[in-house]
Amino acid sequence: MSLATITPTYQDRYDDLLDDPPLSWLLAAKPADDPVPTLVWWLTAETLRTSVTVNAALSRDDGTPPQALGEAELFADLALTELADATGYGSTGPRIHATEPPRRPALAATHLRRTALPLARLLLTQTATPPRVLAAALARHRHALIRCRAPLSGTAPA
Repeated sequence: MSLATITPTYQDRYDDLLDDPPLSWLLAAKPADDPVPTLVWWLTAETLRTSVTVNAALSRDDGTPPQALGEAELFADLALTELADATGYGSTGPRIHATEPPRRPALAATHLRRTALPLARLLLTQTATPPRVLAAALARHRHALIRCRAPLSGTAPA
């Protein structure tokens, strides 16, 4: 047996990491001096992934599965909490719900996309990310997610 047959390749090592090779590769490619922990980046990626489902439903105006919206909010909360624990930026306190009037579904979808774009850029960057910048982007995105709840349920956020 040759060494090549028992030595895992670079790709093999990341195939098993998260059962999502592109995300595993992306997280492994983050700079070693990035003050944001890998767990926070993974939670951010999951927030964005579930936000895509929410956005698609809002854009179609056919209702969003409450589970997708709840998951996106949960991942954002966890990312903010982990970021605060690791760096001091973010929030570990109770979340304050939006008090603005609910938005129409199309407007909520537009706002959600606008807050997702900066998060995606931060996730994809190959330079170290200041924790305060990520915390602000996550908080804006979470706020947009909360504002999505009202158009879907027909009630104002709590």
